[in-house]
Amino acid sequence: MSDMVLPPSFEVKRNKIIIPGMTGCFKIMHITDAHVSPDSPLDPEELREKAAEKRKSAILGKTGLSHEENLNILIEYGKSEGCELFVFSGDVMAFPSEGIVEYLLPIIKATGEYIFVPGNHEGGADKFPGYSSLMKQVAPGFEVREYPFFKVIGLDNNGGRLDEAAWEILKTSLLGDKPIILVQHRPITVEPLLTEFREIHKNVGFYFFGHKDNGYERREEILELLRDKDTSLAAVLAGHLHIGHEDNYPNGVPQYVTAPAFEGGSRIIEIKGE
Repeated sequence: MSDMVLPPSFEVKRNKIIIPGMTGCFKIMHITDAHVSPDSPLDPEELREKAAEKRKSAILGKTGLSHEENLNILIEYGKSEGCELFVFSGDVMAFPSEGIVEYLLPIIKATGEYIFVPGNHEGGADKFPGYSSLMKQVAPGFEVREYPFFKVIGLDNNGGRLDEAAWEILKTSLLGDKPIILVQHRPITVEPLLTEFREIHKNVGFYFFGHKDNGYERREEILELLRDKDTSLAAVLAGHLHIGHEDNYPNGVPQYVTAPAFEGGSRIIEIKGE
């Protein structure tokens, strides 16, 4: 473990994924919902004022720090823990702007190997020149990192559709032999998670990938594939709900919903053999 001491209000959850036959150990740092809103001269005055209001309310939050400070502390902690892959599962931005994109580019890229999956707060960010370079997509809304004993797939599941090339890669991967860790912004509907979330929000369904109003064209096909008992899915990492939660799909696959970085939350996944 790291010698770095986190602020007392921060909480880094830890989970293990066991992959039979794997040698060595691999750590993933999962960060979601950072909601950063730095001041930038690249942004028009109205957006700078909006960002200033968000920064003002941020320091009244759980950590007493800005959202930018929270994100940087968590990244440094992940590095000190020896995490080999950082996964950002959306809403890293409070809202899309050229200034926020340019602020995030060097911070995200300095983590080394990473996956950046958009959230609903990134909607519209693709109009800014630097945004596309945050992602290393093999197809629109789809990233893959392959390692000797497993794959990590990033899926943009906010709306729209998964194009044909990405769908074929997803199907082939999930029905293959190599375990898959899936990273997405919206979690998949699981009853214990729904029950907990109902205590916070009345309109719970829209927050989940499994909801009919999600608007994702291949939603049902993807969900059917993920719930297949013969799938090679090893775990799902998600955010969006601003709570930390762990439970399993009916086929026994764990889903880890990570608490928001703007409250000092994150998760380290340790992957190792038996």
